[in-house]
This record gives sequence, structure tokens and C-alpha cells, in this order.
Amino acid sequence: MLFIGGLGNDMTVWDSLCAEAEGITAVTVDAPGMGESSMPRRPLYMRELARVYKELIDTLDLDSPTVVGYSFGGAVAQQLAIQSPGAVSRLVLCATGPGLGGVPGDPVALMEISTPSRYYSIERLRRVSPLLYGGMRARKQSRFHAEQVARTMAPPSALGYSYQMFALMGWSSLPWLPRIQAPTLIVAGDDDPVFPLANAHLMAACIPHATVAVRGGSGHLVVIDDAPSLGPLISRFARNLDLPTSADTNHPEGLHDDLQRIQ
Repeated sequence: MLFIGGLGNDMTVWDSLCAEAEGITAVTVDAPGMGESSMPRRPLYMRELARVYKELIDTLDLDSPTVVGYSFGGAVAQQLAIQSPGAVSRLVLCATGPGLGGVPGDPVALMEISTPSRYYSIERLRRVSPLLYGGMRARKQSRFHAEQVARTMAPPSALGYSYQMFALMGWSSLPWLPRIQAPTLIVAGDDDPVFPLANAHLMAACIPHATVAVRGGSGHLVVIDDAPSLGPLISRFARNLDLPTSADTNHPEGLHDDLQRIQ
């Protein structure tokens, strides 16, 4: 499984989820301009970012992996599946949307996510987390103090972050979603201020073979906060095992997944 992170993320964003996904080989990577990856000489368009990951798949000889994309990485994953269908066997889209034409998020959350300021100040991160991330971050923020400190200790560069924002400008997958051939699992929290749940259903209505997994009470950081239950679910999907139509997968809050099969 190839994992593509969100805005400003380095590969550690996947640590919790990969630890819970049994029976897979996880390939995580720092995006261009993030973590220890080199900074591109110029901003890359979404199609160019997708080409970077296609070249990575070819170089590592991954043989059509399951591709998992989170938030911004979900946009890159959609583009990859559209322009290089043979490179993606299965697709997992987490807390993401189709770009222009999708259902817009909360204006305050969108304004905050447009800058990397939260990565540079623990006080700002604590203040904006409930508004930006929703879910448990709004209900039990004190639980995540250590993680918040770690985030601000290794922030992304402002230039790398701006390059990722550039890639999103004017981008939309809606006209091409029906061309995605890979079976697709769309994971969404019902308390995500950045990508409201309606985006998941919109994408599923356009992708020919899509399943929506709604995480009750979860927000934008679903890949971290729901890792204990989401990891096994994604693992089953990647191994082409049947998904339950409605199952309690040990969600931390005791809530249930709502899986909707879209034919």
C-alpha cells in the first residue's frame, strides 16, 4: 500500500494507521518539499505531482499497489488513479474531496488550513484545532497535547506548503471521476469541518465502484484518531476481503461504521 499524506504532512502522519493495518506492506514517503524530500524548483501542478508518484511506483516496482490518500493526498491519489489507471489496483480516499465543484467546508477552517501558521505555534494549534479538525479534537483536545507539541517541533516549510496550495488552485476531479477503474473506499468523518461528509457521497456517486465508510463522531484527522478501527478496515479492503455492511470495528467512542455500497 502506498500512502500519500495531506497538507504539510511528513510520512509520520501514517504511523498510527500503518501500525493497525495488518497483512500489508506499507510504503510511506515525504511529498515533494515536505519532510526530508527535496524542494521542487517550482510549484507542481496536480498532474505533475501524480506523475511523481507514478515514477515512484515504477522505480520501486510496486506492481499496482493500493493507494491511500489523505486530505490533499486524496486529491493527488484521485489524479493518479485517473491519469495512470494501470498503476493503481485499489484506491482509498480519506477525509478528502473532489476540489472545485465539491461541497465547501467551514469558512474559518478553510482560512486556517490555507496557511501553515498552526505548525509554528503550539498556542495557535491548540486554539484552532477544535475549529479546524472537529471530531475528538473538539471534544477532548487535552488528550492530544504530546502530538501537538511534536507537530510544532518539525513544521513544514512555508514554501513547500505554498507549493501544495498552488497545486489545488483551480483543480477538480469531478469531470473525470467516472473514469476511475479501481475499486474505491471513501472514508469520511461526519464532523469534518474541512471536507463535509457530502463530498464523500458526491465522489461515490461519480466513481463506478465505490464504497463509503462514514466514521461517526470523527473529524478531519480520521486517519490518526480512528486508526485502531480504520487500519483493519483498510487492510481488509486492500486484500480484497468483504467489508461488513454495518459493523462495530472497536471505534474508540463505541460508534459504528456506516458502509454504503454504491453500485
